[in-house]
Amino acid sequence: MATSQQTQSGYHTCSCGESFETTEDLLEHGREAHGLHVF
Repeated sequence: MATSQQTQSGYHTCSCGESFETTEDLLEHGREAHGLHVF
């Protein structure tokens, strides 16, 4: 596991530990993997 990537600006990290380059990718992951719905 590379923790250095999480410190770069522009990355969004889910509470499960996965990192995403865009907010939209993070929200999509949240909906699909965790059943979260953001309005």
